[in-house]
Amino acid sequence: MLTASNDARLNADDQAVVLELAQRSVALGLSSEPPLEPIVEYHSPNLRRWRSSFVTLRQNGEIVGRAGTVEPTTALISDICHNAYVAAYNCNQVLSSAPLMVEVCVVNGLEHLKCKSLDEVCGQIVRGEHGALLRHTHGAATITPDSWDHFSDSTEFTRQLCERAGICPEQWRDDAHVLVYRMDPIANAELARYQTWRPDKPR
Repeated sequence: MLTASNDARLNADDQAVVLELAQRSVALGLSSEPPLEPIVEYHSPNLRRWRSSFVTLRQNGEIVGRAGTVEPTTALISDICHNAYVAAYNCNQVLSSAPLMVEVCVVNGLEHLKCKSLDEVCGQIVRGEHGALLRHTHGAATITPDSWDHFSDSTEFTRQLCERAGICPEQWRDDAHVLVYRMDPIANAELARYQTWRPDKPR
């Protein structure tokens, strides 16, 4: 079992830093400018810790951009900045003058499931709580925890996950691996217009 540390909760100062740098990264992505590269050593131990995140952009309640990582590959602050930039840079909708909301979540409770069939996966996924990552030799796909409203039950959720990953639900692959996770919100705010922000000091 691989589990993200739940004791590394972000305090108010860390959350403020996350929100500031996420907003800057979104603004740079919307302007197609080079991404912000935070100096990891300048940040708190919790922000330097390897953890994964999702950044979601909403306008009028609708998702207009999202990027995330499930398995940690870098410091949390770097992961957040990267995902914020990608979510904005890949935004394929024409944004209106309505406020753009930036939501930052940290991935927690990451766990490898022991499963040899679709039914075994369905029996271990908790509706409304778990997101899932399915990967195999030739592909991968994830469905986030906030997507459960689109599925009637865990079977429909898991079948859709299989189809997105390029797996036939009726023919489970021996090389298929499933991880479940939660997305815990840590910061959200309205982006202060789409001005281009560059740090006025090293961050």
